[in-house]
Amino acid sequence: MTIRYTGVSSLVVQIGEKGSHWKRLGSLRLDEILPDDAGCSHELAFLNGSIKILCADLVATWDPVDGVETT
Repeated sequence: MTIRYTGVSSLVVQIGEKGSHWKRLGSLRLDEILPDDAGCSHELAFLNGSIKILCADLVATWDPVDGVETT
């Protein structure tokens, strides 16, 4: 899946443990899109941190996987 954001007004990445690296956020626990005064917020909560994006809008599209048809 590819997510494209338009009109991004804020991007916040929080890492849980001191000295942790963003590549080690861990397993995704929550993926939530909610309405916001700016348009919408997309929050991704991981085992060791979170990412929150405020934007005017977003579009999600499924990308084909080699050898697998999607309908």
